[in-house]
Amino acid sequence: MQDIELYRGDFEDVAELTRRVWLPEYGGKTWVALPDGPFFRWQGAQNGARCVAAYDGTKLIGSTFSFPYSLRIGSSVHPSALISGFTVDPDHRRVALPLLNACVATTRSRELDSPLAWS
Repeated sequence: MQDIELYRGDFEDVAELTRRVWLPEYGGKTWVALPDGPFFRWQGAQNGARCVAAYDGTKLIGSTFSFPYSLRIGSSVHPSALISGFTVDPDHRRVALPLLNACVATTRSRELDSPLAWS
């Protein structure tokens, strides 16, 4: 059974998950940044940042970040969010859409519109 919730750890497991997923998937094909725990702690401490995580029992199987962002279209400014670092264990890909939906719901609960995804 998978649980999806706001992340509450030290980000070392987020770094390990990212290395475990991104290196085999993208290594040798494109440039791959492999952030470490201190980077993710810094990223998670940014004003308004949220990390949403998926767990299978106590094992972290997915994570993504959401950051407030002011989207300018013409003369209008829309409170929005950027979604970044979307990572899901290949053995648990079925949690990808629920994880993304939870991140979008978290974004909207903060009265932010139109999350933009990038990774």
